[in-house]
Amino acid sequence: MLSIYEKIFPIKGSENEEFMLFNGLYGAFDKISSHEADIFYSGKFDELDPERKKYFVKRGHITEDLEHEQENLRLISKLHSLTRGKTNIGIIIAPTYNCNLRCEYCFEKHRLKNGEEWLKRVMSPEIIDAIFEQIKKYKDKGYIIQDVSLYGGEPLLACNKELIREFFRRSEELNLKVGAVTNGCELDRFLEFNFSMLQITVDGLRETHDRRRFFADGSGSYDKIIKNIALALEKGIKIGLRINISHSNFNAVRELPKEFERLGFLKYKHFSYYFTSVHEENPVSDVAIAEELKNMGKSLRDIIKLEGAYSTVAFRISDFLKANELPVLNPTHCGAENNMNVIGAEGLIYPCWSLLAKEESAIGFVDEEGKRFLYDLNASQWHNRTADKLKPCNTCPLIMICGGGCAGYDSKYLKEGNCDEAEKIFDDIAPHISGKSELKSLSMREALENLSPDERNTLLNTDDINKALGIYKKMKLKITEK
Repeated sequence: MLSIYEKIFPIKGSENEEFMLFNGLYGAFDKISSHEADIFYSGKFDELDPERKKYFVKRGHITEDLEHEQENLRLISKLHSLTRGKTNIGIIIAPTYNCNLRCEYCFEKHRLKNGEEWLKRVMSPEIIDAIFEQIKKYKDKGYIIQDVSLYGGEPLLACNKELIREFFRRSEELNLKVGAVTNGCELDRFLEFNFSMLQITVDGLRETHDRRRFFADGSGSYDKIIKNIALALEKGIKIGLRINISHSNFNAVRELPKEFERLGFLKYKHFSYYFTSVHEENPVSDVAIAEELKNMGKSLRDIIKLEGAYSTVAFRISDFLKANELPVLNPTHCGAENNMNVIGAEGLIYPCWSLLAKEESAIGFVDEEGKRFLYDLNASQWHNRTADKLKPCNTCPLIMICGGGCAGYDSKYLKEGNCDEAEKIFDDIAPHISGKSELKSLSMREALENLSPDERNTLLNTDDINKALGIYKKMKLKITEK
């Protein structure tokens, strides 16, 4: 019978009317003829050539045992948890909740209710010391931490410059890069620092931007931000520009690329920009943004580069299409389910950027005396959220593409899937990029079937990272040697 994780679609631009089989559980892509596609659509697999049928079973497109398929799903989820999800740790630090802007769509507006004194608090030296001591402990144990990201509020406020200097000093001691998400308004005061990357937001030309992103006194921020971006680019700092799109600034999709060219930003290789939908009551969809880019004459490659949600889906597909490598199968949506720590100025730890300063959503705190992170029961809800435990995700072909969807905007999604536009985006992208002639996709099913019953049982029941890594390395070796 056909795997429940199967999608079949025609390959765009194929001269021979070829089709593609995609198995979302195992990450397997296989080209088939139109005749074979008819058989797959009808489910009459006995009409297949016997050798081809055997091949499709081995790859996971045809299954003879649905229970075995579900066990393989649990194995894949466990492998991810122990070999990737538990070994990488993300550190995002908000040194203050204060901000010099009052953006109309800010998801952190709840901060303003706590008063000026609370807003102006900065992270204490004791909390900073405990954070970096915990990072050192993690690294000493072999966990992967490559950088620290500064967030807020607004992390780059001139009044907090010495605090930022301390973050750099402590990060350099541990060989960590430092990046920041900043509004860029006071960036000119921080150009001496060696940022690995800065994300800055510009939402349109001057009039549009200033209507959406303005200072506390109501004045516009556009001119100051643009000037500081130019200064940072001249200093060689990598800039990733985010453009938040809603109905009120949809014209920015057409206007801003021309403006960036006029400003000379596009000549810098370390400058990039992308569009993304703002989560609000009646948002513009990511698909609508992509359609507008298409209407502008942008190629699919351009759209994948310029539209945030399309880029995410394309990245996941590319993880399946790496030549002669096992597909990277990820049953989680983002870092929130994979040991991301967003640390607020007060020392509380949150799972997600969008939940910062919502104390009821904290998953732990920085223990200043013990110089460590302590987690509570909320943490397990996030760190154990994988798509195999969610409905309808656990039977969806896009289980490893969407990973259960975002749970940061509504707590109900901690226990159910948030499909959003993943299927529409996949259907738009996959028929084009998966049909390349050099396609050499491996299938995780082939690797899993090389495991002995004892190895399968060990993986299903162990929490020992080293045991899991040993079995995974053996799997990779066997499949890539063939």
